[in-house]
Amino acid sequence: MGLFKKALLLVVMLGALLLVQYPSSAQFVDALDPADKNNPRETMTSFMYNMNLAYRYVMEAKEISDAKGSLFFHPPQAISKAKMAKIHLNRAIYCLDLSQVPEVYRVEIGRERALMLKEILDRVPVPEPQDIPGAQEMSSKQIPRWRIPGTEIRLERVSSGEQEGYFLFSAATVDKIPFFYSLVKSMPYKNEFTTTQGFFDWYNDTPGHLFPPRWSLFLPKWSMMTLGDNTLWQWFSLIAIVFLTVYLIALAMGFFKNKKTNREPGIRHGFLRLSFTTVSVAIAITSRYLLVDVVNLTGEAMLLSTGFLTAFIWVLGSWIVFQIDR
Repeated sequence: MGLFKKALLLVVMLGALLLVQYPSSAQFVDALDPADKNNPRETMTSFMYNMNLAYRYVMEAKEISDAKGSLFFHPPQAISKAKMAKIHLNRAIYCLDLSQVPEVYRVEIGRERALMLKEILDRVPVPEPQDIPGAQEMSSKQIPRWRIPGTEIRLERVSSGEQEGYFLFSAATVDKIPFFYSLVKSMPYKNEFTTTQGFFDWYNDTPGHLFPPRWSLFLPKWSMMTLGDNTLWQWFSLIAIVFLTVYLIALAMGFFKNKKTNREPGIRHGFLRLSFTTVSVAIAITSRYLLVDVVNLTGEAMLLSTGFLTAFIWVLGSWIVFQIDR
């Protein structure tokens, strides 16, 4: 394989990795200040502390933007606060065992489950920190797991992987969080200063991640009504993006097919096929980005749409690599 082909192959592979954005759980942790998770008390404290800070920063960002924001852009101070909110949310997510969640969904599901879990803990009785097993109790006993009394929420010691030895909210608990949330969401919040009221709805109903762009202020109120896991404007956006994706790929197919009607060398035909496939991958990557990072789909709609687009991207991407390597 020639030098040019090798270089092009490398660019395609790196581009796929960067654009499709397959995350590992290591992306959730801030390298300089990871959450403490050596025992159930540390994990519970870290999770609650970071979720509370994330909520505080995002609310401060909203207040600054409401007071000083322009028509379409947030002021720098609000953006800075929003970045801090994301850092603390990511640290809280790292208290969850996401090892059983497919990597393609790990970022989105991690955010959803952390916010849902905080909504649950803000409604049910939780022991005081001194009543949760800490370093002293762990030194005298080998406790592999701990359950929040009166619930099925468990923290377990991780036995393998990059978080081996840490206590995390167990994979089984993470899987059941949506069900637990459905049972308690109609309950009132505890009358405590540390409850983050409406945090999950804030995330779930707005575009972007955690801190919505200014243009979301122009969405009509009726479009904010919830239908299933998403709002009406999110469902309409999903339909529009799916339609545009299919239309643009069909348009590209017609364009490159017309180019092939002339009598051209085989290498020209191969180039046109490669170009069409590359354009199709670019369209699918853009659609996936819009659905996940702009529309912020959640629930089954997010799983199905992003799963299909990701499979589509990797199948066509593999074909591109195969063609380049020939």
